[in-house]
Amino acid sequence: MTDLSFPQFPPQERTDKIHSQRSKWNYLGLGLLANTLIWGAALAYITLSPKEYKSEFGVKVLTTASDVDVTLPDGLRTSPSSNNSGSAADSRSDYVYLLNSKALKKEAAAQVGMTVADYGDLEVTTNPDSSIIELVVEGESPELAQEKARAMYAALDQTIEDLRKSEVARRERGTREDVDSARLQVTEAQKKLSGYQASSGLNSDSQIDNLASGIEQLRQQYAQALAQERGLDGRVRQLATDINDSSAGAGDAYSLQGDPVYQSQFVEYGSAAAEYADISSQLGDQHPQVVAKRAEVEGLLAAVETRGSFLLGRQVDQKTLTQLAPLSIDPRVAASRGTLFESAVADRASQKGLQSQTTELANQINVLETRLGTLTQNKFEADRLRQDLNTAETRFASSVATLGLSRADIYAIYPPIQIAAEPTLPDEDKYVSPSPTIAVVGALAGSFLATTGLLLLWTNRKDEEMPESVDFPFRA
Repeated sequence: MTDLSFPQFPPQERTDKIHSQRSKWNYLGLGLLANTLIWGAALAYITLSPKEYKSEFGVKVLTTASDVDVTLPDGLRTSPSSNNSGSAADSRSDYVYLLNSKALKKEAAAQVGMTVADYGDLEVTTNPDSSIIELVVEGESPELAQEKARAMYAALDQTIEDLRKSEVARRERGTREDVDSARLQVTEAQKKLSGYQASSGLNSDSQIDNLASGIEQLRQQYAQALAQERGLDGRVRQLATDINDSSAGAGDAYSLQGDPVYQSQFVEYGSAAAEYADISSQLGDQHPQVVAKRAEVEGLLAAVETRGSFLLGRQVDQKTLTQLAPLSIDPRVAASRGTLFESAVADRASQKGLQSQTTELANQINVLETRLGTLTQNKFEADRLRQDLNTAETRFASSVATLGLSRADIYAIYPPIQIAAEPTLPDEDKYVSPSPTIAVVGALAGSFLATTGLLLLWTNRKDEEMPESVDFPFRA
């Protein structure tokens, strides 16, 4: 029969078992202490930390476009260049940079009596599809959060205005020098033009036009006087001829007027000639009636010339017969010769007067034409000086326009802002810090880590204290 016996633990193993039990309770106490400290810290964070409230507001960046249009003296038009004008998105990005700058925070903090550190940071959010900048400012009370938000908007608005003034001043520094230089150039050009006009006698362009018009009128008067003079010259010559031929003409006229056949033919010829002149003007030279009447007139004229030549005993033509027709055999024909002398003297005097008038008109025309040529040459120089003046005025106007336009498009570079949503006033119970949720989550995480760490440490310690093997002696 085999005798079996159970192993007997030595006294050392029993001591280790007791030590392990004590170590277990030690780690359990440490876990309770760690969890107590963690949850106590979380509770202290919730109850003792200062509360932070959040005030939200929106700032809209207004889009502007300069529509200033300036007309220059030369008829050109100018408007502000859009090269410096960015899009609304660019301006919004610039303003976001300003909102995150320390200088702007310092200005906002000064308005509420804080330091930059006490003022804290702000949240800035933008949307690509909107021109509104969303901002969030925190404060230890609802009123302080709202006040800090208003201070931030005021500081941003003032900073933008200061940037506008700085940009305008920078532009005007260079532009004002150009304006002063252009103004001096205009003054000098005006002096040169005025001095030349005074020395040359050319006051205006209308002066040349008036002088040319006056010369044209004098030429018309000269032509009329010359025509009258030539007419009187012919009349004087004809009177002289008539005076010389009046005695012989009286006898020839008596012979013609004493013949009833001639008188009848002459009257008939005169009537036919008048009718021919009348119908030819109405019907034309090729009309059958005109052709027939012309043949009739030519036949009557031939008969008159033949009868006249027979009566006077010499060959005469139509012109001679026409000149003899007005003369009569009245005794007063002799007295008409004296009348012809009087007319000749009067016409001769008128002719002399017209000759003097035409001579004077010719002299005046020559003088005025010389004057016109001089003024025309002077006008070229005056036009050059006037062009210099126009160029100077254009430069001056352009400089002044540039000076004005330096302010016109400043709002396109730094567009104005507007509060799209007023800073909110949070409720007393709606604080954002301390957050109970964050405290609980943090405490849970801390408890989990502490408990897990102690458990792992205890397990590792226990494994190190356990003997590697146990002998079981058997007895046979």
